[in-house]
Amino acid sequence: MKRDLDLLREMLIRVEDFTPSNVGEVQKLNFEEFSEGAPAAYHHALLLVEARLLRQYGRYQNGSGCIYVDGMTMQGHDFLDAIRDHKIWDATKQRVWAVGGWTLEIVLDVARSEIKRLLTDML
Repeated sequence: MKRDLDLLREMLIRVEDFTPSNVGEVQKLNFEEFSEGAPAAYHHALLLVEARLLRQYGRYQNGSGCIYVDGMTMQGHDFLDAIRDHKIWDATKQRVWAVGGWTLEIVLDVARSEIKRLLTDML
């Protein structure tokens, strides 16, 4: 299964938007809510955990899979903050797709360079 940058970004946004009602409350990722389908969403959630962008609380294999997270890591917040803005996100994707390959580190570097370019233009 190929990685989907937009799905990774959407998942990070959803995890960040979760507001726990109690201290220590964890979030169950509902994979059926993603238009890409539950199998792809489950796979991408695991990728975010492996990349240390999400903190996994538990994982269960129950047919469609279930992952509980207790939030994002500092690295996850930094990554999302770099790609949150739609203009920066679109420019970042355009640049990495133009060269035909990417890693999360490269995506972050390109997004940072886009942010720096915009900041320089403001001066």
